[in-house]
Amino acid sequence: MAESDYLPITVWQGDLDHIPLFESDEQEGVKLINRLLDRRVDGLIKWPQFGVAYQDHLEDLTEKNVPLVVIDHRGDEPYSDTVATNEAQATRAVAKHLLDLGHRRIAFISSRESKSQTWALERRTAFEQCVGAHPDAEVRSWRLNRNGSNGVEVATELLASEFAPTAVFAVTAPEALCVYEAAIMRGLTVPGDLSVVGFADLDFAATLSPPLSTVRQRAREIGVRSAATVLDRLQGKLAGDPMEHVKIDADLILRDSTGPAPA
Repeated sequence: MAESDYLPITVWQGDLDHIPLFESDEQEGVKLINRLLDRRVDGLIKWPQFGVAYQDHLEDLTEKNVPLVVIDHRGDEPYSDTVATNEAQATRAVAKHLLDLGHRRIAFISSRESKSQTWALERRTAFEQCVGAHPDAEVRSWRLNRNGSNGVEVATELLASEFAPTAVFAVTAPEALCVYEAAIMRGLTVPGDLSVVGFADLDFAATLSPPLSTVRQRAREIGVRSAATVLDRLQGKLAGDPMEHVKIDADLILRDSTGPAPA
């Protein structure tokens, strides 16, 4: 954006130690957006939570003619351009990898799947469809509580269930870490007894023991496309065009946490 003579401004709610639950802190998010609008910003790119928090205030954006792109979120009634990870493509790659390794009982551990986490719902649904389409495979899903605070407990529950999965796909890397902890407590080895795949490839994923196989989102490509869409709206290149809903592919990064299904 700087190359186009626009100044990028980054606003974050919370801090590195606390990501607020927008279900309870929505008004703070709305205040931050209003401060930007009061300063007459030319356009907005929003993370899902901010996009949800501001849904009831869209007239302000319409009246001020402020272009808006929301990343990794699309509501029932699309109100902006969106740029998101191609969840179907990414989960299809994970499903194929685990099925090719011989896994037939595969668990999925999901997050809260709140209204600001449509990406989590889409990720789980796509994975269930991919594995469910295999004639000999079965997939079952577990979800964290509303606060997302019981990851280890849920991971322990799924590993102790009669389903006895040989592989687990976690909706994000933190949930995968919970699966690692639960496996240790139950005396299971990764990947000998249990294969684990995460999502997002956060910094710690490669340093786990064993290093975590994961899906890596193309963050730079998502950012560049989002900025380009806002600039195109500002410059009138998309005048009269319907909202764009762009999907960006992701990459499966194979490390040592996945292996052949145990006999």
